[in-house]
Amino acid sequence: LLEEQRQQSRHGDFRSAGIGRDPAFLLDTQTRGDQILWLDRGNALPAQQRYLTLLEELRQAVNRELFLGLYRLDMHAATYPPGGFYRRHLDAFRHDNLRVLSVVMYLNPCWQAGDGGALRLYLDAHPDGAFF
Repeated sequence: LLEEQRQQSRHGDFRSAGIGRDPAFLLDTQTRGDQILWLDRGNALPAQQRYLTLLEELRQAVNRELFLGLYRLDMHAATYPPGGFYRRHLDAFRHDNLRVLSVVMYLNPCWQAGDGGALRLYLDAHPDGAFF
């Protein structure tokens, strides 16, 4: 997966990430500074195809076991330049409750805590902005 993502990045397939969706889509460099490539069966490379298959199997299992009714799988790859970021955000669009589950996989070789970039999950019940 990492090599495919590097290949696509070298080919210029990634685009500056934004927030919101049409017609409210906005490139907001104060909120996020990554590049993304939305993946689907039409543009995914072989390892990405296998990953999409695994995620589809997970979607079906979650529906079967937890009765969530997830009917769609959206996947994107992201790259962050040195100093890149994605500020605190909700993983859903306003007035839309379709994103019930999110899967995050890091492909950073030899990552160490001092490198930064760790996922933070904020707890709304804590007014001080606590996260884990």
